[in-house]
Amino acid sequence: MNADWGNVSQLPGDYSGDGTADGGDFLLWQRGFTAAVPPQSGADGDGSGVVDGGDLQVWSHSFGYTTGSPWIHLSWDALADADSYNVKRATDAGGPYTTIATGLAGTSFNDTGLTDSEDYFYVVSAVGAWGESEVSNAATPPAILQAEDAILSGVVAATSGSGYNGGGYVEFVMSTNGYIEWNVTAAQTTNHKLTFRYALDGVAPRPLNLAVNGIVIESALDFAP
Repeated sequence: MNADWGNVSQLPGDYSGDGTADGGDFLLWQRGFTAAVPPQSGADGDGSGVVDGGDLQVWSHSFGYTTGSPWIHLSWDALADADSYNVKRATDAGGPYTTIATGLAGTSFNDTGLTDSEDYFYVVSAVGAWGESEVSNAATPPAILQAEDAILSGVVAATSGSGYNGGGYVEFVMSTNGYIEWNVTAAQTTNHKLTFRYALDGVAPRPLNLAVNGIVIESALDFAP
């Protein structure tokens, strides 16, 4: 079983793309029911290429949630002779586990409406004519280490922006030898996936070098609006 964080700018089951899983998305599913569509398009929330009951499950699990909330994508290998799968979740690897989805026909599931600060662990079981199998090994998404306490050198144009709430906002204007530096404290020495996100409240690109541990990995990276 595999577990990965989903893209918070998207929401499984939001078939209309308005940022909320609501009644309008149910109507889209209902109108498209049984239609063959390109995988992950229209109301095909489970990627099967057909608008069916699995897509209704995707919507119902996300109902009432909006984009911006963390969610986790789960996937697993198919088991021969299995008719369906059950997914169970816990906040500790040793359990206890609570069943959050039953009767899944496919080999993936999106768990929505989660909390940033919580740890989540998942197991899956298969169901067939022989009953329900033992659960799989527990899976949990990779830990996300946030960059904190930026060090600024150069011109700061603003410390707040339109549509932004909270702290930590900086509008940095490029200047000679200017830089922004973040430090991330990792629990152990190993390989990490680095994701760099930014927002530019302006109309012109601001090219900068991007360096990790003092090594430039992107020269004159064009930070476009």
